[in-house]
Amino acid sequence: MKKILLIALLGFVSLYALNVADVERRCNNGNANACVNLGDLYLNGEAVTQNFSKAAEFYKKAARLYEKACDGGYANGCYSLGFLYMTGYGVTQNFSKAEKFYKKACGGGSADGCAGILLLYMAGKGVTQNYSKGIELVETAVELHKKACGGGSADGCAGILLLYMAGKGETQN
Repeated sequence: MKKILLIALLGFVSLYALNVADVERRCNNGNANACVNLGDLYLNGEAVTQNFSKAAEFYKKAARLYEKACDGGYANGCYSLGFLYMTGYGVTQNFSKAEKFYKKACGGGSADGCAGILLLYMAGKGVTQNYSKGIELVETAVELHKKACGGGSADGCAGILLLYMAGKGETQN
C-alpha cells in the first residue's frame, strides 16, 4: 500500500513539474499570462524553489508582452499592464502609469480596466481622490460586466454578482 501511495505521489510531483516546464515554454513563446504565472510561482515558492530574481525576470517579460498587446489595441493587455504598474511587479511601481493603462483598457471595453481606475480614484493613488469619479466608473464597470455576461463570459457574470453583493453601481441584492 505504501508503495502504491509513493508511486502515485511521485507521478503527481512529476506531472506538476511538467506543467511548470510547459508554462515556461509558453512564456518563452510570448504568452504574457504564462510569464505572470511563472512570476507568481517563483515569488511564492509554489512548485519551484522560491526565487525573487527569477520572479522579477518573468514579470518584466510579461510587462513587455502586455505593452505590445496594449499597443495593438488589446484592452485586457492594457489592464494587465496597469495592474503590474499598480503592484510594481516587473516594473517600477507607478500609479500614474497604472491609471493611464487602466483608462485605455476601460475605454477599450475592459470592465477590469474600469475597476482598476476605480481603485486608484477611491484610494487617491496616482490621481486626486475622487469618490464621484469612482462611482461613475463603477457604473461603467457594471454596464461592461452586463455586456460581457450577456455575451457568455463567466467572468462578466461573476463581476456583476460581486457588484450586486457589494451594492456598487446597483442596489445591493
